[in-house]
Amino acid sequence: MSDADPDADPKDIAEKLHGHLHRREYRIDRRLPSKSKGRIAARSESIGQNVLKKSKLPTDATPWSEDDKAAYTTVGDVAKRIRDAAQK
Repeated sequence: MSDADPDADPKDIAEKLHGHLHRREYRIDRRLPSKSKGRIAARSESIGQNVLKKSKLPTDATPWSEDDKAAYTTVGDVAKRIRDAAQK
């Protein structure tokens, strides 16, 4: 059984979703004002502050030697070779 309103306006629904995601996030309790940011901006800010912090721990990665760098650059510009082959 669905609680969907058969007379709901799809354009109105899309505009409300866009507003929620991009402008001001709605709250479940409609008595409270909308939040100051859209859901996407709020989540990206949260991720930037919590998940993307640079680690203060030393890395376990071994530094590249000159031989490693030379082997890596020997391959050349792979993207250019693919693009050139696609244009033939």
